[in-house]
Amino acid sequence: MSEWLVERASRLLSARSTRRGFLMRSSFVATALAANPLTYILRPGTAYAAACSCGNPACGCGSTCCDGYTDFCCTVNNGRNECPPGSVPGGWWKADGSIYCSGPRYYIDCNATCRCSSSGYAGFCSASCDGQTCRCAQGSCSHRAVGCRQFRYGQCHQEIGQIGRIACRLVTCTPPWKIDASCSTASFTDNATRNHTANCPPPPPAPPGRDVAVRPDGRSGWVLDGEGQLNPFGGAPAIVPSASWPDGDIARRVAFRDGGSGYVVDKWGNVHPFGGAPAVTGPDFAGQDLARGLGLRNDGVSGYVLDGYGGIHAFGGATAPANGAYWSGWDIARGIGLRSDGTSGWVLDGFGGLHPFGGAPDVSNAAYFNGQDIARDIVVSFDDASGYVVDASGTPHPFGQAPALGSFDTFAGQGTVRGIALAADAVSGVTAAKDGTTHRFDSAKVARRAVVRGGGSSGYVLDGWGGITPFGGAPAVTGGPSWNGWDIARDIALLSGGSSGYVLDGYGGLHPFGGAARISGSPYFAGNDIARTLVLRPGGTSGYILDGYGGVHAFGGAPAISGTPYWNGWDIARHIAFRSDGTSGYVLDGYGGIHAFGGAPDITGAPYFAGNDVARAIVLRTDSSGYVLDAVGGVHAFGGAPSVTTGPYWSGWQPARDLVLVAGSPTTGLILDAYGGLSPVAFT
Repeated sequence: MSEWLVERASRLLSARSTRRGFLMRSSFVATALAANPLTYILRPGTAYAAACSCGNPACGCGSTCCDGYTDFCCTVNNGRNECPPGSVPGGWWKADGSIYCSGPRYYIDCNATCRCSSSGYAGFCSASCDGQTCRCAQGSCSHRAVGCRQFRYGQCHQEIGQIGRIACRLVTCTPPWKIDASCSTASFTDNATRNHTANCPPPPPAPPGRDVAVRPDGRSGWVLDGEGQLNPFGGAPAIVPSASWPDGDIARRVAFRDGGSGYVVDKWGNVHPFGGAPAVTGPDFAGQDLARGLGLRNDGVSGYVLDGYGGIHAFGGATAPANGAYWSGWDIARGIGLRSDGTSGWVLDGFGGLHPFGGAPDVSNAAYFNGQDIARDIVVSFDDASGYVVDASGTPHPFGQAPALGSFDTFAGQGTVRGIALAADAVSGVTAAKDGTTHRFDSAKVARRAVVRGGGSSGYVLDGWGGITPFGGAPAVTGGPSWNGWDIARDIALLSGGSSGYVLDGYGGLHPFGGAARISGSPYFAGNDIARTLVLRPGGTSGYILDGYGGVHAFGGAPAISGTPYWNGWDIARHIAFRSDGTSGYVLDGYGGIHAFGGAPDITGAPYFAGNDVARAIVLRTDSSGYVLDAVGGVHAFGGAPSVTTGPYWSGWQPARDLVLVAGSPTTGLILDAYGGLSPVAFT
């Protein structure tokens, strides 16, 4: 009965209402039914009036407590502007024109999590299960209500099917998707809230942030603070450290061995395990604050502690490295970057200098801040020759083949940033500031696809900005698109001559290069970055575009395709391969599923990565056999194709982007990585 009443009442309340007003009134209905159902059903009046007491009969309906909005989290969370324990972001809206932000002001509803199974309705658990008490914040009618409203915009944590009442509102000038990775960019607006304020107690002083670790998604992880606490962000699970120093600034660096265990080094060089990692014995700097870096080897139990003078101290059975830099008595070393061999890497000094040890190559293109001690941390990437150095302002500087970054937050002149971590894709990550906040960065100029010319092993690499880079002796091309600083190019296809063709952008636009004629009639998804793959038919004037939902769109007179899979609203289709008839083939989804269309037979022996979006490309060797590339660089044969004998494999990373077979050589291929590198792969 309650669900029916909510629906009917919401329809009535939506008349002559803005979307926000309609949703707010719907939430009043839900609150009224949950908190005072008999009053609402049996007596005259509105849902607002039935709920406006906010759990405090002494407050009048004109009080702030009963204005329909929830109070700021800082009023109930010890002054902290964050979702309190037992709650998660459930959705958000924005207000434009606020005096408190230079751009939009964002309001994130922190909904309580459900503590038991209940017979709630419409995605909400019953009030007895969410741990909330409907009340006026700080017990005052002059404060807005907290723990009362059953309402959810729904852009955040959609994986949580049932949620509790709104505990409080997190108010910020930072976009919600940068605070919690689960939040989408879908936006609602309520400008009536643009200048809401609250009387918040001062927050306790936060321990300084010291380091950051990121999970493979590049959006969630942990910030290590000086007290030794590992503070989760972006939905990462809580971790209890084995050592902590309340009210102290003792911890210095953290290194993870997996998604929940690892080591923290304190300022004196002692190495402390957490999450079940075995105990190890590290160096002891006899009471001196000298620990500056921590590098963990692939075995997860051994590694190195860097001191401020450049000394590298082995622990857990690691062998002491050779040929490192050393500045006796000068505390100038700032970080250590360890390569995958576990014995070589670079020491970062405060001026940005990278000093190789253990046989690592010299780096010639690293940023250098002559005389300025502002370099703070280093991270080495999948290729063992590239990576990023972050300076105190928060700017990540690439070295080696790492691409320039597209977006990042900086804090010029503040000297706040302490650490950097790179995501598994090798082109995005997180920096951590002294105040414990995290800031995402990503690369715009990332390699997207490769294409081989008909005559052999030469061809072109397409990057996200639309750049077309020749390899293997292919001639340079002219007339192509360019989106400098915008990652929107998605695929490339060549005409038969091998030096002209088309670039596909994320909206479905086709852009000729090398003298190719313009093509009309192709699909266009204005403002929606969903186009994924371009296939040209013989003749080069018609073909197909695959979108991320699985739709296959014909253009230029190509016949329509039947039987293709479709995931409405779910961007999971990754690649497409056509058979020799030009109308049948296979769509690859992100989990590795191969879906036949146009009468193609089903595929056997293909890999499947259940729940892991790591499949990147599919190529056919014959009409019923071929290979699937995963993000780590693994090449998986199916349909009886020969197995792989040699090729790259980047354990712990996901930089692989594309797989192409070398024309005229059925036993050779090339794997494209995120930095534009091409690694050979051989088949038996």
